[in-house]
Amino acid sequence: MSLQGTQVSSRRTFAIQFRCTEAEYMAAHWAYFQHHPWRVFVQFRFPVVVVFVSAIVFFEYPNQWKRLGLVTLPATALLVFALFIYRRNWHRRFTKSPFGQDIVSATFNEQSVGFRLSGREVLKLWEEVRDTYESRRVFIFEWAKSGFVFLPKSGMTQSQIDELRSLISAHKK
Repeated sequence: MSLQGTQVSSRRTFAIQFRCTEAEYMAAHWAYFQHHPWRVFVQFRFPVVVVFVSAIVFFEYPNQWKRLGLVTLPATALLVFALFIYRRNWHRRFTKSPFGQDIVSATFNEQSVGFRLSGREVLKLWEEVRDTYESRRVFIFEWAKSGFVFLPKSGMTQSQIDELRSLISAHKK
């Protein structure tokens, strides 16, 4: 991963080029889910509610554990299966997307955030960025309308991470 940080006139400009790995792609989606747990709950509401209610019933009637297991086991299996399907779909999306093959260029300055990949360029003003947060492996930038993009930390020096954090905090709403 090649990274560059530059200073242009009185405005700070921070430019990064990277090739995304599947682990970083997965980490970005997992961080998005952790930041929006309600969306995860809505998608998995049936098995989560069944497991939750079963746990409550188990503590109320511990001698009925066999009957309770007949309900809880399929719900738990459904939840694990759904998470497996999510993981598989993320893998398929990554392998079909240009993230794994092409170099992504990201540019940050006082006015905007820009990403370029495979000839497509996305340039957003900081006002259009709804939320920014970071996980152990990535920075996440959510757009006001929908969707998000991420910037992996791997290969960035601590000073580059700190500079990016200062740009983000200067534009936090």
